[in-house]
Amino acid sequence: VFFLFLPQASEAAPKLLNTVGSVDHYTYSSSCPGTGTQNLIFSPGGSYSNVYFFFHGQTSPSPKGFCEGAFKLCSRAEEQPSSLFVGISMKGSGNQWVSKVDFPCLYNEAKVQFDELGVAMSGNTNMAAFSYGGRALQNIFNQGKQQGNAKNTLFFDACFGSWCSDVSKKSSSVRGSMSMYASSATDNDNGQKNQEA
Repeated sequence: VFFLFLPQASEAAPKLLNTVGSVDHYTYSSSCPGTGTQNLIFSPGGSYSNVYFFFHGQTSPSPKGFCEGAFKLCSRAEEQPSSLFVGISMKGSGNQWVSKVDFPCLYNEAKVQFDELGVAMSGNTNMAAFSYGGRALQNIFNQGKQQGNAKNTLFFDACFGSWCSDVSKKSSSVRGSMSMYASSATDNDNGQKNQEA
């Protein structure tokens, strides 16, 4: 007697939360450690050349916050119909979640979820973070868990301590093109800490 074990999908298949313009917003309950409800945002019916994994700041926004709130991933998906967006939602705040990000699990799980929707996830992976999410990116790259080579790494008000400079030291073949945007020298989400220059 032998048993065949196939990769398991997460606990729940993706569910359509809403449609905003030409963009569909799905959510699913993640089985990766320390995670909450994940967000898949894209314009259906296209051919996709990029996937963006977006890490939130100190605390996770609601699914609607990823789509229509400050992150505006639904608008980004409408502007870039050949891109898929994954809003990563982690439980806890600050150090309670950034060190626990299991990106290989999140990446593989998102791929399975997109497959369930009949959407092929591109191998062109882009990593993006807001505020404290920059620390998560630093940890992912320092541990070599970025799942292949990133096409782009984007920091939005997310360069505190050595978060950005650590990632910038990685080979461009690993981190891809790197961009940093700072709206101010300090950020409320990080207790008024100074950003890297």
